[in-house]
Amino acid sequence: MGLPLLARARAFSANAQRREVAPKGQAAAPTDGVWLPPSQNKSQRKGRVFTAEQPEDLLDFIIEDDRLCVVKVYASWCVTCKKFDARYRKIANQYGADGSVRFAEMRYDNNPDNEELCRDVLQIETFPYILMYKGDAGKVEGFHCTPAKYHLLVEAVKKHLGGKEEGEASRGQDEQHDIPTHGIYDGKLWDHTAKNDVYNKWDPLQSRSPLNFNPFELFRGNHCDASGYYPGEPRYREPISGNVSPAMMRAEETDVTERKANPKPGSDKGCPGCKN
Repeated sequence: MGLPLLARARAFSANAQRREVAPKGQAAAPTDGVWLPPSQNKSQRKGRVFTAEQPEDLLDFIIEDDRLCVVKVYASWCVTCKKFDARYRKIANQYGADGSVRFAEMRYDNNPDNEELCRDVLQIETFPYILMYKGDAGKVEGFHCTPAKYHLLVEAVKKHLGGKEEGEASRGQDEQHDIPTHGIYDGKLWDHTAKNDVYNKWDPLQSRSPLNFNPFELFRGNHCDASGYYPGEPRYREPISGNVSPAMMRAEETDVTERKANPKPGSDKGCPGCKN
């Protein structure tokens, strides 16, 4: 980098102090007729996601105002990043529509400055990586987020918007953003017939959700509940199992053999609709 990052950060902080302080929830207005808040710069926006092409862009975006801001750091060669992109834009559309949350993305390998920032300052080692900042609190979150962990991003955004703490999010439907958090068999009998019904409706090429998941997929040796959550996850709930007879077990084994012989197109490991 030309200037050490710390010096750049200080310069941006000084710049921010010279700008008018924006009312909470609103972007600052330019004071010199030149500076434009990143979230309003259409030339560097893709939908509701601002593109930070270099460290200066990212710093400017973070200090724009006190609203919660979410940053996705990715790499062009990262396959998981490409799969995660659609999910990131989905949440940007859901929570960025009313301006309550600002979203940005930075490509790690866009230039040497970005690489130095991510490697030496932010200490990011895995992609895609999520950073969250909020006003005077500064950085409030930083975690590796894959398509299978998309729910963690949703819960983190809710948490810092004043919702319930992580792990206490209510089951059901998020009324404001229409995010399904439970499956159609949640609280009902979760037997082989129910699982087959969910499996037949499952689309491996669509994002995994409580309404779209493979009920027969194991994760760390465990089976999921009726909403696709696994033991140890915040929303996991012990499913209601029916009686199992030898005949039913044989029928299940036959189905397992059939699924292995004829998997759904696009259901390879790492597909959008898979946990693994």
